[in-house]
Amino acid sequence: METISPQSYPSFPRMHEGKCRVKGCNCNRFEGMTDLPDERCSNCFHSIEAHTLPVELFNNIKCDKPTILTTPREVYRKKIAMELLTTERTYVRMLMTCLRCYADPLQSCEPPLLPPTLYKSIFLFYRDIVRVNLVFLQSLEDLVEKNQLVSGLSSVFLGTLPYLRVYRMFVGNNSVGLQAVEQAEHMKDVVKLLHHCSKYGYEGETVQPLRSYLILPIQRIPRYNLLLSDFLKHTDRNDPLFEETTALVGSLKSLAKEINDEVKLQDNRRKLLAIKKKFCEGPYHLTLVEAHRYIMREGILFKLSKTKPKKRYFYLFNDILVYGRMQLQLFYPNLYLRLNSVHIEDGLQPNTFNLLSPFKSFTVICSSIEERNTWANDLKSAIQKESDKKFSKNIDTVGFDAPLYQPFNEATLCFICKRKFGIFCFKYHCERCGFVVCDSCSKNRKIVPPNPVPQRICNFCVRSADRNIEVFKGLRKRSKQERARLALALLE
Repeated sequence: METISPQSYPSFPRMHEGKCRVKGCNCNRFEGMTDLPDERCSNCFHSIEAHTLPVELFNNIKCDKPTILTTPREVYRKKIAMELLTTERTYVRMLMTCLRCYADPLQSCEPPLLPPTLYKSIFLFYRDIVRVNLVFLQSLEDLVEKNQLVSGLSSVFLGTLPYLRVYRMFVGNNSVGLQAVEQAEHMKDVVKLLHHCSKYGYEGETVQPLRSYLILPIQRIPRYNLLLSDFLKHTDRNDPLFEETTALVGSLKSLAKEINDEVKLQDNRRKLLAIKKKFCEGPYHLTLVEAHRYIMREGILFKLSKTKPKKRYFYLFNDILVYGRMQLQLFYPNLYLRLNSVHIEDGLQPNTFNLLSPFKSFTVICSSIEERNTWANDLKSAIQKESDKKFSKNIDTVGFDAPLYQPFNEATLCFICKRKFGIFCFKYHCERCGFVVCDSCSKNRKIVPPNPVPQRICNFCVRSADRNIEVFKGLRKRSKQERARLALALLE
């Protein structure tokens, strides 16, 4: 059909109420404009000039078919359906390429290059996904032959939806599969075979690495969700397909959310496993990899100890804080604190903050104010979320926090008697208040919870210690093992 360039004719007054001049078109009146870039009638989709220019300009223009009254929504939905069909063809072709170039050769080679368990870990549920999508693609092709792609799309999708649950099982195994691929990439014979197979694509098609094909199913369900949501957006509420499409989009969103949550869980598990590989044995047993735990922040900070600031590596998780020494990419934990018993307060310097808990308290020194604010905000957020949990355990049963110790280097006089420290006047820390005192001012020994063993405390703290000794009444009479067990129970 010939096309007209309106610029090649003189301008005419636009009579929008005029009938369409194209032969064979039954449109009698110009009705608004479509969403297309050029101005077209929303009834017949012919240009606005066809309703305004003289009849003789359109004598050589013929309308191939009688114009079917279609709306912009119908045109847009057809484009979405065709895009879904086109991408589905490409997707299934790539799945078949993976089976032909990687899965089948690895399975049929003699002798087997991969152990059966390793092969199963890589391609678990992959063939199931191929079978489901082959049936789904064939259903779409049947709709195209019947010219019912738009009207039958939602019903075909609803019929396939129960089988799409296999995607969630595949995503749950994806991290195991990628680890198996990593192991296979260290086998020389397997690498040679994969390299040889990757050269023979179907009809000159470029073969991607195996990892790329294993990630394809993870990306497909979100793609379905986006296309069907756009399809629903351009479906009129009075359309018979509206309720069916709404139910389909809701189910797809739920499935996409489950898959996204599973992907996040797998990513978090990989991070925790990578961190666990760095951990060496510490003073307490810690099961690091748990379903609810995720890493929030890690880095090097300075911890102010009894003597001087010490360089320590900190791991902040959503429920615990772990610190220790990092040497040669190995982490030696000193202590871990559960965040439901921790709170923080501002330090004396703008780049410091105090971390307080019943078991351990210390000052953290950061390299800058920005770093200090970042760590403090993340800690406050994690502490708040952990404290809001309904079944969160409360460790602080003794009513007070462990002391912030005054550094030895800063203390030259006894905090109580002001006696100068020297060769005949030793300095000690009070385990209740943390100040440095002399021997004569700290001759008392009292139980300072949660430690069941009597500790050196100053004369000022004797009375407060007496008030809290009932917490551990009778504890000294128990065996050493029993006291250790109870002390560890306070940390849990």
